[in-house]
Amino acid sequence: MMRPDVIVRLANLAGAKNHYERMVCQILEAEGPRPAAELVKRVAQEMYYEELRLGAGVVEIGIFGPAIFEREVQEFLESMVGRGITVESEQGT
Repeated sequence: MMRPDVIVRLANLAGAKNHYERMVCQILEAEGPRPAAELVKRVAQEMYYEELRLGAGVVEIGIFGPAIFEREVQEFLESMVGRGITVESEQGT
């Protein structure tokens, strides 16, 4: 599991395999490097809003909010390390 305090940086926008990975890369490209915990929450929020736009607000997603996506975001962030993103400790190592 990725530590929440590591800094996530964009390595390669072309490394994104799907819509959600592209979303991660676009957020990093627009907003710059971020702590993993912050990025997980940011991407989960975008996924949540996207699902609401598609009409998911009438089911349990409207009750649980963006947190429902955080585990999924954590998993695909881990799968992107070395391909679309890099991680480093806050000290830069």
